[in-house]
This record gives sequence, C-alpha cells and structure tokens, in this order.
Amino acid sequence: MITFKDLKFQQHSSIQDGTIAKLNLEDGSQISIITGKGTYSGTNSFEMMSNRTNSRDGIRGWIDIKQINTHLKYIQKNPLK
Repeated sequence: MITFKDLKFQQHSSIQDGTIAKLNLEDGSQISIITGKGTYSGTNSFEMMSNRTNSRDGIRGWIDIKQINTHLKYIQKNPLK
C-alpha cells in the first residue's frame, strides 16, 4: 500500500519554494500533491489534485498528511473499473 512517506517530492518548476509529488496508478487513478507559496495550502499544509475526488476541479486545499493517506488508501482499495 502506497502512503505519503512513499511519495517522491521534487522542486516545483513554477511555485516559489514549492514541491510536487505525482502518482499514476495502473487503473488510471492520478494524484498530484503540492505545497509552497502561492498554492491553496500555503506552506503549512498540502494541496491535492486527483481524478478521484468529489471536490470541484478535483482539487482539495489545506489538507494534512492524514487526509492524503486516507485518499491514497481509498483509491488503492477501490480501483477504477
């Protein structure tokens, strides 16, 4: 099971002091997590974009590691058909 600690964060190309991690699962599920100045999250939390969220545009802001792990667990236990 992939969790937050397994994600590989890299410098974001267009966000000042920002980082990004991307995950593409075999079933087509996609997730991108960013943090940094100028994002919904600011610098104290994360912004997540996923094709598996119910939120508008697939974006959830101001989330923490526990919420990211909950989402990762859900998409892995409930693959796209």
